[in-house]
Amino acid sequence: MALFAGSLLSANAQDHLTALLKPGNAVLGIQLKNAEAYTAFQMDITLPEGMTLSTDADAVTLQRQGTTAPQEVYSNLKDGVLKVAAFSYKDDNGTLRGNDSFTGSKGDVLLVKVNVTDACVASNINISNVEFVKTNGLTANTEVGVTAKGKQGDINGNNEVTTEDAVMAIKHFLKKETLTSEQVEIGDLNDDLDVTTDDAVRIIKVFLKKF
Repeated sequence: MALFAGSLLSANAQDHLTALLKPGNAVLGIQLKNAEAYTAFQMDITLPEGMTLSTDADAVTLQRQGTTAPQEVYSNLKDGVLKVAAFSYKDDNGTLRGNDSFTGSKGDVLLVKVNVTDACVASNINISNVEFVKTNGLTANTEVGVTAKGKQGDINGNNEVTTEDAVMAIKHFLKKETLTSEQVEIGDLNDDLDVTTDDAVRIIKVFLKKF
């Protein structure tokens, strides 16, 4: 049963999610790249083997382009599946609170604190049952899918961040090689929608455990 009812929107190629394990392996960032403006969403996140949800009280935090979002977020973990729903609410006086939309070209919409073992393959994260509700609250887009998963900076997809990933970033910047759109999502550590020498430096810092 869908949490948010409504007619489907046409698919927008720009509206999609990425699920990236951030440097340090303690936070899973769910990023939204969007052209539409949304005020609510739901999703199921299946954690891969070797990844467990933190027991911290703030293990699941709602974000809006880098800052804490005013919407309410509810989550429940059962059988390895983290169910998440976020939406606006009315206070005790009946005033609508937190109706700001998730807008912008790219940014974290959800941060999930996790514990990760060496055996964890981050690309095995699975996100399903996704719905995003537009600002008018009347339509829900179920075609916001996930286009990239894994460790942030792991451009070659071997579940490690190494100097080889930095070399791939530099070659892409010099136009000697062209990364796929998925590789760009994973290698774009500074969130400027491209992979450049700045990302290569950040990747090297991740490899050296300085970032």
